[in-house]
Amino acid sequence: MDSSESKRPVDRLFTRLLVKYGTQWVNQWNGVPMDMVKADWEAELSGLTWGAINYALEHLPPDRPPATAAAFRKLANGRPEYFRGLPPVKADSEVVRAVLDGLRVTRRSDSQEWARELRKREEAGERLSMTQKQAWRQALRVRP
Repeated sequence: MDSSESKRPVDRLFTRLLVKYGTQWVNQWNGVPMDMVKADWEAELSGLTWGAINYALEHLPPDRPPATAAAFRKLANGRPEYFRGLPPVKADSEVVRAVLDGLRVTRRSDSQEWARELRKREEAGERLSMTQKQAWRQALRVRP
């Protein structure tokens, strides 16, 4: 087993921060026992996913390490959520066929039949939307 895999997550995180910031990372903990620092970071970062932690690592300031675990957590919580959607559902072939049959468009010999239908409906007193009125009038080139 690789030695990096046997480390606790906080150890792996500290290794990455050490590589990125070098002595600047280590020196900020001068005089504080490292096991106490790591315990604080573990407690503060508990519940974060590796995706959120990697997001924080990718968005760290290049010139200075995070001063506290809370600052690192705030950065990790800035990770945008991605909608993954629901898993696909197997459609019932009979239902699909029925829906598609209902959508079939019969070819009309008269391309303006729809406009004349709307005109008849309006003349019969049906209330049409402004868009419907404009559409049939434009199709039939009728001025109101």
